[in-house]
Amino acid sequence: MGALKDELYVRNETIRKLHENPEHYLTEYLARFGNVLNADDAATLFDEYNRDPAKYRVAVHPAATWIRDELFQRALAVTAPEGRNRVVFTAGGNAAGKSTALAVTASAKEAQVVFDSTFANPEHARRLMDQALEAGKAVIVMHVSRPLEEIFPAMLDRAQLQGRVVTIEQLIGSHRGSAQTVRELSHDFEHNPGVDFLFIDNSGYGARQGTIELAAPQDYTEIRKRLYELLDREHQAGRISEENYHRISGGDRGEPPSQPSDGEGSGGGPSQAGSAESRPQDSEPSGISPAAQLARMAGMAENQPDAQPAVSFESSMDELEKVVKELEGGDLSLDRSLELFERGMNLSDICRKQLEEAETRVEMLIRKDGKTTAEPFRPEKQ
Repeated sequence: MGALKDELYVRNETIRKLHENPEHYLTEYLARFGNVLNADDAATLFDEYNRDPAKYRVAVHPAATWIRDELFQRALAVTAPEGRNRVVFTAGGNAAGKSTALAVTASAKEAQVVFDSTFANPEHARRLMDQALEAGKAVIVMHVSRPLEEIFPAMLDRAQLQGRVVTIEQLIGSHRGSAQTVRELSHDFEHNPGVDFLFIDNSGYGARQGTIELAAPQDYTEIRKRLYELLDREHQAGRISEENYHRISGGDRGEPPSQPSDGEGSGGGPSQAGSAESRPQDSEPSGISPAAQLARMAGMAENQPDAQPAVSFESSMDELEKVVKELEGGDLSLDRSLELFERGMNLSDICRKQLEEAETRVEMLIRKDGKTTAEPFRPEKQ
């Protein structure tokens, strides 16, 4: 539970810094990353995240998401020069090579702003597109596909070098969900002259344009099996750490979704955050100003909710695990991200208190001088 306290501190500290000087972070983002908006890039603006990206990725997510979303809204409010008054949305699963596709197609240079996302959540994707169209922007959705067997080795390297860990089920879910979302959107917007879809095949030795067939449904049963086998080989060869091995496996091994339809979004596991039944549901836009939204975040950081009783320690831990998976899955609105993080911190506090209460009830049988006596159990402090 000490680690969760650290994450709560980092979340509160990054929100506090952002609330005190939001323009500094917005300006710094544009100077470093230009017009391509990505929450993972925004996270690197905070020293707390850079100290341990794997540990603090979820904790920094609310602040990073606010930076991305605020820059997006500011771009929508400004009319760009002729020929650049357009928004590009990237779509495609984790590590599909969207940055490479942007460079090859020159889409970023020709657009006013690029919203770099997986588009694995259809409701969130449609809402973003509607906002851009209402602002008078032309919209391009660029879906990038790449075989998972090609992606996985690069993803393992990124986990080791950058601490950006994605579970196998989240990887599969993001690719499946993205493809399904783009197929649905392509159908819904096919008669809208302000919307274009671009399909990029990033397999092999270079990105090249293709058709909507690149987003066709797939059966991931055999692919899932091969990815776990590759993970085992890399672990046995000592090329990935023990911690990353268990995190990438995600605790879901041998328990793929019971119905491998292409209705998943991002996330993984039997109760996947991205499954058709439990796909992250973004909260509707609140209608409040960005400044008020940031003040609300800061207020939430200063005033933590009291922990409520849970049915059991096990059920609290199970729910906490689901919350973390949904947060790590991506494609969440700021409101949903905050909601999940608050629930996660509340659950961790419940578990901590239950452990402390249990500790006072546990006794050890100690044999001294030929006599057996009961003494309180006090585990060694880490």
